[in-house]
Amino acid sequence: MPLRVADGGDVDRNREHGALARIRRRVAHRDRTAQGERACCVGGERERQPGLSRESDPRRRVARRPLVGSDRRARRLRDGRDRHRERVGIRDRDLHVAVRHAGIEIGNRAGRGIAKGQRRRRTGLRVAGPTSGRVPRADGDADGDQDSWNRQECDALWSQQPAHFQSLLAGITTLPRLREASAVIGGNVAALERFRTRLARTTLQDGRCRGVSRITRMECDVAVLGGGPGGYTAAIRAAQLGARTVCIEKEPELGGTCLRIGCIPTKAWVQTAFSIKEAEHTFAKLGVQVGEPRLDFATANEWKSQVVHQMTQGVASLFKANGVEWVKGSGRFKDANTIAVEGAEDVSFKSAIIATGSLPLWPPIDGLDSARCVDSEGLLAQTEVPRRLVILGGGIIGCEFASIFRRFGSEVTIIEMLPRLIPAEDEDASKELAKQFGKRGIDLHLEKQCTKVEDSGGGLTVYFGDGETVECDLMLVAVGRGPTVENLGLDQIGVEFDKREGIAADEHRRTTLGHIYAVGDCAGYWQLAHTAFREGEVAAENAAGHHAIVDNRAVPRPIYTDPEIAGVGLTEAEAREQYGDDVATGMFPWVANARAVMQNETVGWVKSIHETRYGELLGLVMVGPHVTDLVEAGVVAIDAEATVETVADGMAAHPTLSEAIKEAGLVALGRPIHVPIRKRAKATA
Repeated sequence: MPLRVADGGDVDRNREHGALARIRRRVAHRDRTAQGERACCVGGERERQPGLSRESDPRRRVARRPLVGSDRRARRLRDGRDRHRERVGIRDRDLHVAVRHAGIEIGNRAGRGIAKGQRRRRTGLRVAGPTSGRVPRADGDADGDQDSWNRQECDALWSQQPAHFQSLLAGITTLPRLREASAVIGGNVAALERFRTRLARTTLQDGRCRGVSRITRMECDVAVLGGGPGGYTAAIRAAQLGARTVCIEKEPELGGTCLRIGCIPTKAWVQTAFSIKEAEHTFAKLGVQVGEPRLDFATANEWKSQVVHQMTQGVASLFKANGVEWVKGSGRFKDANTIAVEGAEDVSFKSAIIATGSLPLWPPIDGLDSARCVDSEGLLAQTEVPRRLVILGGGIIGCEFASIFRRFGSEVTIIEMLPRLIPAEDEDASKELAKQFGKRGIDLHLEKQCTKVEDSGGGLTVYFGDGETVECDLMLVAVGRGPTVENLGLDQIGVEFDKREGIAADEHRRTTLGHIYAVGDCAGYWQLAHTAFREGEVAAENAAGHHAIVDNRAVPRPIYTDPEIAGVGLTEAEAREQYGDDVATGMFPWVANARAVMQNETVGWVKSIHETRYGELLGLVMVGPHVTDLVEAGVVAIDAEATVETVADGMAAHPTLSEAIKEAGLVALGRPIHVPIRKRAKATA
């Protein structure tokens, strides 16, 4: 039914409501349109009927602007505005509707359930004014705001936008005046400024509006340089605390080395290798007949890529959900409060968090410039499994790839200049790993140094030790990683750093410049993703005005070799160095654990380390099945300063792998249940 206006100009309220009424009105409208009852044409012009707007069908008028909102709000726009226009003596009233266009969300002023002073997670602009297009004012702020637009700048940007985008912006009547816009969007000037700078950046990067020179700076509370584990965690946490947050990352995907070319893709391969191992050694014992396992490397790589994509897209979604602005480009400090971003506007900040990560180190050895010599990123990019692989470096990265490619079928050789593998880990764990590597056919050359590499065109000849050589098809250089601290402008602003050690930062993650923080590999000893996570949280909380510190007493050390290794707290050597003879240990083998036997995974053990004066647990070292998942129990115990009695007397579910942690405590106390009492151990009450 069309709107009927009474003689006094009031809208007739005797209208049907609900879904059925809407259907009836649409059918009636269609029929009347077909019969030509809506309007008559005089001289080619459309003549209005009394009481009807020129576009009497409100849906047709709304279609002039591509707005999408809830049904209720859409009806307010379609029907309510018409009623107001038809009333005698009543001007158009402002209507507000949440709109979405081209992936940019422009929401209402505030979200329900958001406490006063708290920043809602997804913010935007309120569309103000009637829906007929009005060009934004562009006269600039009267008080000389440096970020305001003059008319030429506004017109230049405006003229470059598509017509449908102009129609969207037409309702934002205070776009160039941030202070006036505060009243329209409920005080959230940051939302308007983000939208404004996004539009300006897009136009400038496309090279369509070179004359606009004023819009060259984005302002924020916290700027994060780097989008890896430490950086994206810091950005999300800062935004949660109400800070206007910008994250500067040059790569096409968020997540840094860990998610893109490190932890995540490597562990996807680890899972593939573990599945091959189970098919070879376990399935038949369990009664599962699958035949001889065969690696489809292309499918394994496809799975690895899918995992990486899911994780990186997850971070991007978290940025959107928390209102973090991602600026794509390389950043460098211009001064103590500004980061210049290549290809984008400068970012002005109150506090900054540096999270630039690390890069692989390459030793000065002749011949390493061969294309057959790769770092971890290059190895992850391989499309074929090398028949012969030489790994330079017996640290964590080298040993993990040795485990993977031996299971993939490669002949693997490790050259390590130190006396043992993974020299920073507990010595018993290193010895166990070397023993298992030997059983699997991995050649170890310890205390040997590579001197030269020759590329014959069909392969490599690697020289090491006293004239020894080994032939290979590919060589992995895994001698460590160094902090990414150069070419960041740190020396220019007075932030202390060392090219080898990284950026100096305290327990609050503050650098020598109080409002600038550093987290992760660029400023850390550990070079672990989970330490970067925690440091990012701490830095963000301090940057947002809170108080937090990093406590590194209980840092887990997972190593995804075969067998797995995990530790937390002190190694046995470190404990004896600090506490002398007041140290006791207890070791429980997996062969005595029922769940490990069921899984056909009985290699290795769990070792408990405690001091004998008070019984405090100092460390936990494990080698064996799924220990990288079990180590969290040790993290909690050491962080809580638990005693070995607390661990030993706790109740462990049976049958589980976690029982081994309790059993190791019982062995350390001299009262084991599932292994014989050692002769030198003395039972205690």
